[in-house]
Amino acid sequence: MTLGLIVMFDEVTISRFLDKIEIDDNTGCWNWTASKWGKGYGQFSVNGHPMSAHRFSYLYFIGEIPEGLDVLHSCDNPGCVNPEHLWLGTNEDNIADKVAKARSGVGSDNPNAKITAETVLVIRELVGSGQVKQSEIADQLGLSRQGVSDIVNRKVWRHI
Repeated sequence: MTLGLIVMFDEVTISRFLDKIEIDDNTGCWNWTASKWGKGYGQFSVNGHPMSAHRFSYLYFIGEIPEGLDVLHSCDNPGCVNPEHLWLGTNEDNIADKVAKARSGVGSDNPNAKITAETVLVIRELVGSGQVKQSEIADQLGLSRQGVSDIVNRKVWRHI
């Protein structure tokens, strides 16, 4: 049982599931070809209820998903439902995996970054030397004052 939904593994359901898979011989991924949710995760309907296709695959091929655990991808392909690429972990495990594989968008790699690592170093140097106030830097760079404070106090851009 998962999230109060009893998953039926009858022939029709399994056949419907398998019909929506395309195997990539290069990666070994079983790519979901049907409906997808945000960020590319497959969606599969079971007993009229939508669920993630990779969760269904894990339940069918491997077994139960204990409460509090997520089904994670070793291949980093959200559309993959290959049970050999799936593993159980906590949200913290997922974040650690993301960071370890440099997929976390840290610093300049974050698509929302407004500044570079070099700018961060200059900000810290100027504020640390007392040459410029944080509010002046914020105004000049179009950043929030809190954002500059977070940079100076290493709440963000900790890695440099």
